[in-house]
Formats: sequence, C-alpha cells, structure tokens
Amino acid sequence: MHGWIINHSYITIENFEITRHSGASQLDAYVRVNNDGDFFEMIGCTVRDGIHVVIPDAWFFAADGCISNHAVNFVARGFSAGQTLYIGKATDTQSSINNGSYTIVMAEPSRLLLQPGVQDEGPVPVYLSASMVFGLYLSTRSEGCIIRSNVFRNLGYDSLLITGLGHLIEDNWIEATSGWDAMHFGGTNHVFRRNVIRNSPLVVFQNSPDAMENYQVPYRDVTFSNNMVINFAGVLASQKAPYTMSGLSLIRNVFVDVGRFNFTQRDTLVENNTFVRVAKKSYPNVARSSHPIGVDTTVGATNVVIRNNIFVDCGEPSGGVSVSQVGWYEVKGDQGPLVMEGNFVAGGPPDYGPKAGWPESMMLNGGDPGFVNPEDPLGPDGLPFTADDGLRLRADSKLLGAGVGGVTIGAYELPFVERVPLVIERGGDGKVVLRWPRSMWEWRVETARNLAGPWTPLDLLQVEKGAFVEAEAAVNGEFEWFRLAR
Repeated sequence: MHGWIINHSYITIENFEITRHSGASQLDAYVRVNNDGDFFEMIGCTVRDGIHVVIPDAWFFAADGCISNHAVNFVARGFSAGQTLYIGKATDTQSSINNGSYTIVMAEPSRLLLQPGVQDEGPVPVYLSASMVFGLYLSTRSEGCIIRSNVFRNLGYDSLLITGLGHLIEDNWIEATSGWDAMHFGGTNHVFRRNVIRNSPLVVFQNSPDAMENYQVPYRDVTFSNNMVINFAGVLASQKAPYTMSGLSLIRNVFVDVGRFNFTQRDTLVENNTFVRVAKKSYPNVARSSHPIGVDTTVGATNVVIRNNIFVDCGEPSGGVSVSQVGWYEVKGDQGPLVMEGNFVAGGPPDYGPKAGWPESMMLNGGDPGFVNPEDPLGPDGLPFTADDGLRLRADSKLLGAGVGGVTIGAYELPFVERVPLVIERGGDGKVVLRWPRSMWEWRVETARNLAGPWTPLDLLQVEKGAFVEAEAAVNGEFEWFRLAR
C-alpha cells in the first residue's frame, strides 16, 4: 500500500509494506503523523522503493514541454499526472539546464509532459524523482511516538523527519538513501538508539547528504546512542546554527566510512564512540577533512565534551600536512570552555601509527586498538551491538579500562559477557560439574566460603563440549560458592 496519514492519538501500524508513494508537497510522507497523532507506534514496517530513476540520455523538447526517453517506461515505473517531479544531477560532472521541480501534466510510456515548460536539451544524464516525500514525518506538535524495527530503503527523498516532543526511534534500518539525507531531527527530548544507517552510495548528486542533520526546527536534549552509520556517502551530521538550541548527546555510537561532523552549538556531548575511517574519503559535494570532528566556538560551540572515544584511521592530509597530523578533532576559536579527555587516536592498520600533535595522553596515541575484526563492523550475524561485532575490543586490548573514570574507551561496554550463567550440578566422587556457555572471553573459576570472600582461583581443566565449557571441582567443605571471573 502507499502510506498512512495519522490524525488521532494511540494508533499503531504494524508489519505493513509501504511503497511508491508520491505527493505534491515535500512535507508529505509515506507515513505522516500530524499534530494530533500523539503516542503513535510504527512497528516492523518496510518503507521502500520510491518512484525515481536515472536516465543516462534524456531528451527535453521545448515545443512539446516534455522529457522523453524510449528506453524508460515512465508509466510502469509509477510516474503519473499530478505528481511533483524533481530533475537533478545523475553524475557529479554534468548538470541539466532543466534541473528543478515540475508538475507532471501527463504521463506516457516514453515521455512526461511537464509544467512549467522546459528548454531544448539532450541527450543528457538526469535523475528523476516523483516521490519527493519523506519516508516518515512526525510533526512539530506530535508527542510520545515510538518508531521501532522498521526498514526504510531506496526512497526518492530523505528517509526521516522527526520533530515534536519525546519520541523514541529505535532498531530501525535505513539503507540505500541514494544521496538523500537519512535522518532529520528537531524538537525536544528524543532518543535515537540502535538504528543502522548503511550502504548508501550516491545516485542523485545533490548537496551534502547527511546521515543525521538538524532540520530547520530548533532542538533540545536529543540523544543518539548505540547507533551505527556504515558506508554512507555523505557527512555524518550538521547543526544548523539558527535552528539549534542545545543538548545533543552522541553516546556509544559506531561511525565507519562516512564524512565529518561539525559542531556549531553549545552543550554537545560526544562520549564513548568509535570512529573508523571517518572524514577520510571525498565524495562529490562532500570533501574529505583533516579531522572527523570540527568544533567552532566562534559561532557558539561552547561546553562541548569529547571523552573516551576511539579515532582510528580518520581524516586525510592536505596542503602539506602529514598523515600523522590528522585524525581526531580540531577547534576553531577558544578551547577554554571545552573538555577533551580520555580519547584514543591511531593511524590505519597494520601499524596503527601514532599522531604528531596529539593533545592528550601519549599512552593513548598509536598502537593496535585491539578490534576483533575491523573489516566487519556488524559481525557475521549482521546485527548491531551484538557479541560478534567486529569493532568490539579483544580481551588483550589496551583500551580496556583506560578511559577517564576507568571506563573502557570506545562504543562497547565491557565486559560484555558478564551475564554468562554458571550452572552447577552434582557430580561423582565428591565433585561438582561447572558449566557455562562458550564466549569471546577466557574465564577462570573462583571459590569462597561466603559471598564477601576472599575468593580463591581454582586451577581446573576446562573442556569444550559443543556450545559450552565444562570443568569439575572438588567440594572441600559443607558449603561453597563458585563464580566465573575474568
């Protein structure tokens, strides 16, 4: 089906497939929640495949007022009368003189009649979108909506526009954004968590695609936690100064192969994130940068805290600057009101070289960070923030407990598997059998007469049996406690 308009509170839509929606206004959406749609829930839906196409050799005819191509069946692709049509760049080098927005007056298989008129041109590569509507729009007076476990894929415009009050956006996947923005945010007290934005090469070459962008609505107290942005051809995010209030928190996110983030506003917290190859690559309309984070105090980026983050193989040198001088954060203006501490920086593998000019502890400058598998951030299961994620830290990582406050640096809380259950069964000959699931960690068994300790390590033979590890321990008293320790 084509979409929903929500005008009343406490409505849930679940497990719908929504596709090929179009509208006359860019503030329309596949799912549009208006001002009275409070406490709306959208769960397990797939919003996919907007009405858009790339034509390598389009022709424009002023006399007929149309765009024509015999290799594209416009009607079969969903183009129809009454739609707003956007004509944009389909390459980074060539632009049509007819770029802009039009209304489709008539659709035929090989041509579209447009208003206003067009100029003679062709053949020319163009990108056409008749679905210039958001995947999801939460209006400025909506409240308490939950957007969970949905997929937004291959749309003809930006995926999310979140405004209003107190929304929860979690466990969603945004893919193949085609060069459009993934998330816009404004409003107050939103939480974005465990979302994945990934695999989005350019199809339309518009200005600066953003993974997470402050929309033209003020925001306050917005938190992004445990999200992943991987292989996004654009910048990580931007703050639009006239529309920003305060209180943006980036906590325990993973950012890989994406452009930089420029901070221009106050009260921004960047804590326990992992940045890998950020700001390293140029895209059309998005330049590579020396550092993955820029802080501009001259326009208001005061009270910014950057703490306990990993920066590996980030930034790209230019203008005579060496590779050892890029890859963390740069400050424009007074650094006095800023806090930068407990961060780790290194070059790329295999040597993970140190950085010249690193302003923090030399103990956290260079050397192997100890990633499990940096080339597979999501791990074999393809899911974010699970036990097999490739950017988790190995048990021998020097970043474990090395951050400010004794916390582990980077996006992953450790030890991850402290919840491993220990099963104890009676064995023979005065022994007990201890069993626990195999994990990424090496465990030892400890014993004590009471919970307060002292706890004594036991030298036991550990045997792997399927998905479990077993060991036998002799029981030396009337009552003993056992525990796993690492």
